[in-house]
Amino acid sequence: YISEGGTQELEVFPFRGQPFRISMPFPLGVVSFSPDGNALYASALARNPPGLFKIELDSIRVTPMPGSNVLGFDAVAASADQRKLIITGGGLGAPCGIFELSIPSGSVRNVVADSGCDPLNPLMHWLELSVSPDGTGATALRNHRAELINLLTGEVGPFIPGFDLGEWSPDGRWYAAFRAGTETAVLLDGHSLAERKTVGVTDLNWSPDSRYLLNKKSELRCGLSEAGTLEMVDVETGERTDIESSRCLVDRKVGWVSSA
Repeated sequence: YISEGGTQELEVFPFRGQPFRISMPFPLGVVSFSPDGNALYASALARNPPGLFKIELDSIRVTPMPGSNVLGFDAVAASADQRKLIITGGGLGAPCGIFELSIPSGSVRNVVADSGCDPLNPLMHWLELSVSPDGTGATALRNHRAELINLLTGEVGPFIPGFDLGEWSPDGRWYAAFRAGTETAVLLDGHSLAERKTVGVTDLNWSPDSRYLLNKKSELRCGLSEAGTLEMVDVETGERTDIESSRCLVDRKVGWVSSA
């Protein structure tokens, strides 16, 4: 997960062994973990030139994303094949709306134009973005409303009644969502979005192999600290396994890093 303050670091909690840290090349702004767990897509704080960067984690190689320097960033998500990024943002001189950035050509397509994007009102921007693995659909939150977005036509409509926003699994089989007003995760069919099974209370961070959801749980043994412990939730069996190296240490944005 991303730690804050001073030199920014990615703190890694392995299934076996001790946690370790990877220093980031510069302070990060908006951050998205790649579907395969091998990289981060991130904007940079106070960096010139502006734009998005791909940070490969095996050797910390930084690659600027061509075409991204003209956009603002509220949320970023990569398609499963990482051939395109979906970006929401705008304001303060940047165009407003939802954009598709082709990798590596750098061509930008305005999927949804948003004339009501107010740089002084972040609620009017699309946040909590998730993109289907085939890159044809997305879900996001705007002005407290969950919305379903057709990335081919630009059509925007309300999300499924009875559910709050969630995340597609990397293999496209599932969409994990919260039952409205609860912390209970439900698996929806990744194509039809029909309800299939209940998983239970968990966060909605998918593992790269789509077998697990990553949950940060609170424990009495952690005392008054807001930090918690990571557990893997098997979506087929419901079995929960603690990641011991993270015991009482996790309190910020989390995601999966591949060991491959």
